[in-house]
Amino acid sequence: MAPHKPLILIVDDEPAICRNCVKILSKMDCDVRYALSGHKALEMVDDMVFDVVVTDLKMSHVGGMEVLRRLKASCPETMSIVITGYASVSSAVEVMKMGAFDYLPKPASMCRRIRPEPSRNPSSTTSSSSMMSILPIDI
Repeated sequence: MAPHKPLILIVDDEPAICRNCVKILSKMDCDVRYALSGHKALEMVDDMVFDVVVTDLKMSHVGGMEVLRRLKASCPETMSIVITGYASVSSAVEVMKMGAFDYLPKPASMCRRIRPEPSRNPSSTTSSSSMMSILPIDI
């Protein structure tokens, strides 16, 4: 049986960020989708279960806080990472309390990548999110 390809959703209103993340993560054998708005991301989350969602914090209409809140309510097992160009201690504390796995400031050189780690036991029921590692890279 083929190993599970992690399904990752990138949510950012900056197309270049989405394209770069898709390019990097696809090369790492991940199945990567993107949404250019929080509203579109929520539609996608309603249609499929993602292993990881990386969302920008500040977006028009539906921001990253709302995406995170609704994601945690409907898919609590999904690993969520919040990225922002407007980092502050208060927003970092808030998203971590909401259940985010990590909070990363932009610029892109501060972004991190998600690398799938092979499961040690193929019959394990461990979620795919726990088989991920976070490593620093430049985008």
